Amino acid sequence: MLSSTAIAWASTLNCPVGTAGHILRMAGRIRPDRSLRDARRIDASPLVFGHPEYPALLAAIPDPPVVLWVRGRMELLGYPLLALVGARRCSTGGVEQATRFVSGCVTEGWNIVSGGARGIDSAAHREAMRGGSPTVVVLGAGLDRPYPPEHGDLFEEVVGEGGTVVSE
Repeated sequence: MLSSTAIAWASTLNCPVGTAGHILRMAGRIRPDRSLRDARRIDASPLVFGHPEYPALLAAIPDPPVVLWVRGRMELLGYPLLALVGARRCSTGGVEQATRFVSGCVTEGWNIVSGGARGIDSAAHREAMRGGSPTVVVLGAGLDRPYPPEHGDLFEEVVGEGGTVVSE
């Protein structure tokens, strides 16, 4: 049964009661002091569900992350983004096609979001930066554990070039 607290939070956050209940359950597992200390060490900031800069489309999914950890320009998460995700073990031709596609998209004003994996994802980020466009990397393993490890320099470059690296 949902508590009155979840109902109150749902009203405050303008989200479904089930989502508010999930947030409350997850909040009990978060160790804020340790999380904030670790975030400061890597120059990351928390973005909590319900904050005005929390991405609206992400907030609308049935089970949105309670906290996003962000390095770089947080406001990019609210920009229109074009997701490009592809094979990790791709052909040279695949990389060439992805690069050509991203180049055209950047020329038309799109910002790219991808996972930062080997192959197409990393090629997309590199081409976006080459075209002068900020890019958004979404990591699945956490900001303090960049994966793949050999892309740590790429993720630093993304932040240095005005982009964003984000993780749940």
